[in-house]
Amino acid sequence: MKILVTAFEPFGGDAVNSSLAALRSLPETVAGALVCRAVIPVVFGLCGQVLAQKIREIRPDGILCLGMAAGRGQITPEVFAVNARYARSADNGGKRYDILTPCAPAGPDAYRTKLPAETIVTRLQESGIPASLSFTAGTYVCNDLFYSLMHMAEVPAGFIHVPQAAENAPEGRAAMPQAQINRGIALALEVLAETIGQ
Repeated sequence: MKILVTAFEPFGGDAVNSSLAALRSLPETVAGALVCRAVIPVVFGLCGQVLAQKIREIRPDGILCLGMAAGRGQITPEVFAVNARYARSADNGGKRYDILTPCAPAGPDAYRTKLPAETIVTRLQESGIPASLSFTAGTYVCNDLFYSLMHMAEVPAGFIHVPQAAENAPEGRAAMPQAQINRGIALALEVLAETIGQ
C-alpha cells in the first residue's frame, strides 16, 4: 500500500511552511503504508499539473495533500473543494486573480472530499490535538490543488489545512506547535491507511 502525501513550498514571504515541515517529519511507513512524498509549488494551475505527474509516477492507493492556513488554531480537514480562483495576493509565480475565475470552466461547482474527514477529526481530538472540519479551503492555491485532486482522484484522497507553527507565528496569532502539527498529520495518515486497508 502506498500513500502519496504532499505539502506546499513556503509562500507569502514566510520562510517556513508548517505543512512542509510536517511532511518531512513523517516516518517511512505509517500503519503498514509506504509514505511517498512530494513538494508542490504555490502556483495556480501548475500545482495540479505537478500533482497529476506524481500520481502517474507513484500510482498511490491514497492521497493526502497538506497546506498551511495562517490564523487557524486547529488542524482542519477540508470538506469541499470549490471551482473558484480569487486571489489578490500573488502566488509564487506572480499570478493574481482579481476577478472570480473557475479552476476548470467545464467542471462542477464543487467536489466533496474522499477522506474519512470526521474520523480524522475524532482521532485527533481524542489524542488531545485541536481539530475540526472546515467547509472552505478558500480560493487561493490550496483550494486550486484540492479541486484538481478531487477532479482526478480515483482513490481515497483529500486536503488538510494545518495551522502556522507557533515557533514562526507573529505574537497573538492563532497557531500550533510544530511537534503537535506533526503528530496530528501522522494520526490523520493512520486513519487514511486504516480506511484503505478495510
